[in-house]
Amino acid sequence: MAQVVEGLPDSLAYARVDAATVASALQCIESLPTYSWGKAEGAGSLSRKTINFGWDFVGLERGEKTWIEFPEEIATLRDAVVAALAPHAPGPGAQYDNVIVSIYGPGEGLQAHFDRDERADRGISRIYYFGEQVLGVVLVPDEEGHLQYQHHPAKGEKPPPDSPVLFALPEEVGTCFCMQGQVRHWPYYHSVSAVAQKRVSLTIRTTHFHPPPPSADAPVPPLNTAGVTASGTGDHAEGGSPRDPPSPRPSPTTGLTGDEEIGCVCAIL
Repeated sequence: MAQVVEGLPDSLAYARVDAATVASALQCIESLPTYSWGKAEGAGSLSRKTINFGWDFVGLERGEKTWIEFPEEIATLRDAVVAALAPHAPGPGAQYDNVIVSIYGPGEGLQAHFDRDERADRGISRIYYFGEQVLGVVLVPDEEGHLQYQHHPAKGEKPPPDSPVLFALPEEVGTCFCMQGQVRHWPYYHSVSAVAQKRVSLTIRTTHFHPPPPSADAPVPPLNTAGVTASGTGDHAEGGSPRDPPSPRPSPTTGLTGDEEIGCVCAIL
């Protein structure tokens, strides 16, 4: 049964899946080519190697819909994670159509950041958004590198090095988690601390696509600036899309615009 972490807002639940399912997925992963993800290629990232399944994340960021078939071993692990985290992660497993493998080497990790959803107010145009639940599973744990959470009230800066850690996920082979709600967002930051040897994990999400912009002859729908849908995160409420994206506006908290904030579309853990 999944455990819910006390002392953090909303829901951060974790459980474990069996080692045999993890080992089978890991063997599959080790036979596949990887994509090098450097610091300049993603907000809040250090560096790591990744592999995509389902809707390709790099393609989505380019406005392209590229589908990469799930190997049986990866789909089996995904479904096991969803089952282990019920009812925090609603099923079926097949609805989680974006899976990214992250392979961290010595000194690599993920900088402290929060997941940002207010892109409707920042002029950032994307064809997709991810659902509210972010699932993850650890295939190869590391002695020092692990998922951790911090609280920091200053929105335009990262938590300082001496900022206390509210919770560090106790990572073992097969440790899985479901992150959703306020714990994903400012003023709560999450990161992967620097890895000593090797850490391999999967991030599992549901992809939603915005409806296409209206044609030139169609009436312009009203802009919805709520920023968060009832069912998850995104630029606009479901069914609404601006004809032209608004211009970036400074944050009322920091005066920064767009990706200058220490936030990102969604964690890759």
